[in-house]
Amino acid sequence: MYKKNNNTVRQQVWSELHKLFGRFVEGTEGWIYSKQSRWSSTHVFQRLAQAALETASIEDVCNSFEGCSADTVQYRIKQLDFDKKVQQINDILRYNAQSFQIHKNTILTIAVDVTDYPWYGDRDHELSVGSKEKAGTLFFNRYFTACILTKTYRIPIYVCPLRQEDGVSPYKLMKDLIREINWWCPFSRVLADAWFFSKSNFESLIKKSMIATQLI
Repeated sequence: MYKKNNNTVRQQVWSELHKLFGRFVEGTEGWIYSKQSRWSSTHVFQRLAQAALETASIEDVCNSFEGCSADTVQYRIKQLDFDKKVQQINDILRYNAQSFQIHKNTILTIAVDVTDYPWYGDRDHELSVGSKEKAGTLFFNRYFTACILTKTYRIPIYVCPLRQEDGVSPYKLMKDLIREINWWCPFSRVLADAWFFSKSNFESLIKKSMIATQLI
């Protein structure tokens, strides 16, 4: 059997990301750059996704593939408004999820979770969140995520970076999720751990969102 080397895998990841981001037709809201610029936000997010999948640095990815430089990535990211940046990422996830052929009568189940990734950089960074020690650090990047579960796929549909200043409210996280995705992804069941829902919290969500949702 042919064994793929590391460079072959990297090229395949890059190719798949290129196809994924190619499906997304972006707007310019939240992104400050001249019309003459060679690089758009999708190029930058493609770099970030590649680095995250490889657990590599932005510099390594930018030096290994044609496209915008690490300096361009850093410059563009600094220009983005936080909330609009998150919205743009979720728009990309939505475009990708909508490309899957899911029958309209399918009862959709989504899984939600809050995940901490170890952070070893500047503790004063806005996405640095303090928590119990793990993997040699007391600081983490924290994300709330949601994905569609099917027999075949686990499709990411929503991500929300959580800052220290935001706090962590299960009710607010779920309320924001329902507002963002229910118009295009009307789910019927939620897979979550017990931290997310008290009985009163869950009933309030159903009442306010006016959806028939079952907690698994």
